[in-house]
Order: sequence, then structure tokens, then C-alpha cells
Amino acid sequence: WRAEAKVERPILARGGVVADQVGYGKTAITIGLIDASPNPPVGDGLTTAQLRGRHAVKATLILVPSQLMSQWPKEIKKFTNKAFKVVVIKTIIDLNKLSVEDIEDADIVVSTNNLFHSDRYFPRLARLAGGHPFPSSSANGGRQFQQLYNENLEKLRDRVEQLKKSGAKEAISQVRAAAKSIEDEGLLAGDVGAGLGNTANRRALGKGKKATYALEKKAKKVGNKPAAEDNDDELEAYSDNDEVPQPPPKKKSKSEDSKGTRADTEDDPWQLSGSNTKKSWTGMMCPPFEMFAWKRIVTDEFTYLDARDMALVRNLTASFKWCLSGTPPTGSFQDIKGMASLLGIHLGIDEAQAIASDSKEFKALQKDMTPSEKFQARMEVRTAAWHERRHPLAQQFMDRYVRQNIAEIDEIIAEEHIEKILLTPAERAVYLELDH
Repeated sequence: WRAEAKVERPILARGGVVADQVGYGKTAITIGLIDASPNPPVGDGLTTAQLRGRHAVKATLILVPSQLMSQWPKEIKKFTNKAFKVVVIKTIIDLNKLSVEDIEDADIVVSTNNLFHSDRYFPRLARLAGGHPFPSSSANGGRQFQQLYNENLEKLRDRVEQLKKSGAKEAISQVRAAAKSIEDEGLLAGDVGAGLGNTANRRALGKGKKATYALEKKAKKVGNKPAAEDNDDELEAYSDNDEVPQPPPKKKSKSEDSKGTRADTEDDPWQLSGSNTKKSWTGMMCPPFEMFAWKRIVTDEFTYLDARDMALVRNLTASFKWCLSGTPPTGSFQDIKGMASLLGIHLGIDEAQAIASDSKEFKALQKDMTPSEKFQARMEVRTAAWHERRHPLAQQFMDRYVRQNIAEIDEIIAEEHIEKILLTPAERAVYLELDH
């Protein structure tokens, strides 16, 4: 026998998934929703915990794939003329020109998912929050990115509260102090690592001294980083007693200063120490989206989101959340679970083996699993009743939050009219050639 338990808690999720077929008018429907909806107080419907460390604004944030960036502003102008103040953010350069006050004044903010792929966005977020920076290995998402992202989001709440209470001058002072502390922490870790010597490094890799250096040299030739796990058959020809020449010292790039740090590290891209923030901290430039409590968030074609984008959209704060897609993924419970998470709804734990899932975030998490975790996942076999119970739960979410309208077009009555036209010599030559 086996005992299984589940925990439920009530949540308020306002919004849904518009899954109308392509060409049905999801964009027009969304613009109509924005235009027809009332203007409640900013932060309406959000709890005190959700509003802590967030700056509430009246704007609707629309996130779209890059290929749809030109469509949305045109459609908004087409249907509403100049009724709304629209801010368009295509690149990080556009974000650099905007302040918190600009976001406060906007009715609609249209941005692209590619903004989060900039090499500036997440480093700035970590620095402003006073947290640890994101390593390059987390560029594709995964557990490491999610852990650091969640930690930085919590610290960002404290930073926003500090901005509101103490102002920009105190905030930038704390930002610099936190950055210096993290830098010193990194240098200390580097000194400790250097003190361990090659023996400790070889033990960590489980290989001999010459074998390790040989593989590093080989990896550099093919343009890859040295790998800690390689075929042990290649290592049998080496031993720890062999003499190995020391690798040449690494040359510092032009973008590194004398301390080995990046010279292009941004100190104050938000201009918190500038004249813009003397009167109010809302003069702060290039604010991250995570620091706001939006009235509404609309994610167009959410199936284009990768693992890192999914984590960001899921953690944005808004009174209403809407997702648009003519082809929502419904192949497995994991797909529907990922869709529900964008609305702030948690349907259950991840399935260890969701083979039919199209979720990019789930696949990224699967890649991060250690061999022992994969083995454990296969050992813990869920019961048939456990799987059976999840499908009605997913269907309940679909029935309540997902709608797909099918365009019903009546038969078009056609009449035939014959019109005589005079072809040019070139056109006539083409038709004569086709006849023969």
C-alpha cells in the first residue's frame, strides 16, 4: 500500500489564455479589452505582499516576439487613434532612454522578448538588487539561473523599498557597497582556489596532472572549454608522475583592468547619482520590468518564450495576466502546467519523464539533473491514480482559463462577370508560350 497527500490553497488569478485561431483577431480583442476596461486604482487586486518592493503603475505591458514589434503599435493607433500614450521598447538602448516617470505616464508599454537576451539586462538587475551576478553558464535558464534570479528578485524588493524611503543617493551608495562586497568575495574565493594548487584541482577532476593539462590544451585547439568529464580511455597514457610544462600565462584582454575585472562594468546606468534623481527617485533611468506592479501583462505568442523568458514573465507582478497564442501547447500535463504558471497558478509538481512535453523550461531543467537525480526519478514510480488525478486538474484549468474561438464564415456568394482586357505584347507572349 502507499499513502499519497496533496495540499491546496486558494489564489486569485485574473486573466486567461486567448487561443483563438490565427487571423481571428487576438490583437484587436486585446486592444478592445484595454480600451473598454475601467481605470481602478493602481495595484488593484494585489495583496500587500505582492506590492511590497514594487512600484505600482497604470500601464499595460505587452511582450511580443521581435517579428511582431511593428504590428502592435500600428494596430493600437489604428483602433484607438491617439487615445493612449504608447511607449515602444525594442532594444536595451530604448530602455536606457526611459525613466520610471516615463513608465508612470504611459498607458501601454510594448516590448520584445529579445530585450531579455541583451547582455546588459540581467547583469544590471543583479547589480541594482545587490545580488550575485548571473554566470554565462545560466544563459539558457535552468536551475542555477532560477535560483539566482529568485534571490535577486527578493533583494530587488528591498532596493525598491529603500528607493521609496531613503531616495536615490542612499540607494546607489548601497548598490556600490554590495558590488564591492561581492567582488571581494570573488577575489577571496579565487585566492583560496589558487592556494589549493594543482593537486586539489586534479583530485576534483579525478585525473592526473599531465592528463588534465593535455585535455585543456586539446580543448583550446578545438575552441572549447576544458571539460571535467572526458573519456577515461584517453587518460591511460598519462600518470601523475610525468613532467608537464606549465601552461603559458593568460593575456589580459583590453576590456580587463589591472585587477582582472571587466573594464566595461557599469557603475550607475540608472543615473541614481545624477541630477535626474535629485527631486525624486522616479527620475531613475532604464528601470527593470520586475520593479513595477503593472495593471496588466499581455504575453503575445507565449510559445516563443525560452526557459529564461518563462521565468521572467512568471515573476512579473500585475493585477491581470493574459497570454495569446493560436497554437497553445496541450500535449502533456507538463505543457498545461507551464501555461498555468504564466498566470500565477501552480497545478502540481513536475513530472520526471514528460516525454511528450514541448516546454523549453522543463527541458532546460531536465538537462540540469545530475545522474543521481535521474536515477532517483526513475526509482520513484508514481501510481496510476496519481497520474489519473492530474488530467482532470489540467482540464479544469483549461475549461476555466482558456478560450479558443473558431472563425465561422458563411458561404460567400459569388457572381461571374467577364471583362475583356487588352494584353501587352510581353504578356501575350507569356500566354502563347504557356499554351504550347
